[in-house]
Amino acid sequence: MAVPVQADQVRTALVSAGEIGPYFAVEFAASQGEWCAVADLWTRAGCLSERVNTACEYLSSRTNTEVDLRASASISSLGFMSRLVSPALATACLAGVIPRLDPRQMYWRPALGGPVPIAIATATGTTVETATEAAAQLEHDVLLPCVEPVLAAYSREFKLSKRVLRGNVASALAGAAGMLVRAGTALNLDPVEVVRSMLALPSLTDTGHYERPFDDRADRFFVRHNCCMFYRVPGGGTCGDCVLTPETERLEMWRTAVAPAGGKTRPTG
Repeated sequence: MAVPVQADQVRTALVSAGEIGPYFAVEFAASQGEWCAVADLWTRAGCLSERVNTACEYLSSRTNTEVDLRASASISSLGFMSRLVSPALATACLAGVIPRLDPRQMYWRPALGGPVPIAIATATGTTVETATEAAAQLEHDVLLPCVEPVLAAYSREFKLSKRVLRGNVASALAGAAGMLVRAGTALNLDPVEVVRSMLALPSLTDTGHYERPFDDRADRFFVRHNCCMFYRVPGGGTCGDCVLTPETERLEMWRTAVAPAGGKTRPTG
């Protein structure tokens, strides 16, 4: 059963989440200087298009060729939504705390490359005890009030499929779950089980699933049911979780990921 908690407990949980890595980090500040409210993306004319055009110019400069604007918008949304959902997933799994995100009190700052800086002025929240409770509360307090309006704005502005955009949300959650598992930090809830439960909720229905490819291992890998359009960036190819990745290539990536020693591996979830 979800129980309300005060802002100081939410802040403590967010600070702990930020220690895991930059995708889970938030700052605590009111809107000032270059900070923009998340709600500005759909309430302030030109805010979202400026963000996506900047991302498109950046990708074009990195690839030395013109990059499709819609592909840039999808990729931009994936990066942005990962920063909205990752800290909350981390606090849920670390401390059983779900922050209630208000897009008018949550801020972002433009950045080229790397995680988008995120700040929260204040946030209350709730505590949860199980993966199922966490999934339902994350949908109620994070996806519906904060992520869905961002998704709708991207869809409206750039004629992107909401199915693809929801797939981006699922991929962002799965990526965050994978980072939490690999971090080796003590967790109260299994991040993969939380995300698996979220995939069954209305906000993320039919966006992806987990597979356990090796009978002798417990490792689980996320496969999304659509594509973020990264393949439309010259030299981009497909992501490890993409529906377009051939099964043989995917299985080889998974084998590499669970290999006991040596080298870096491509992300799979």
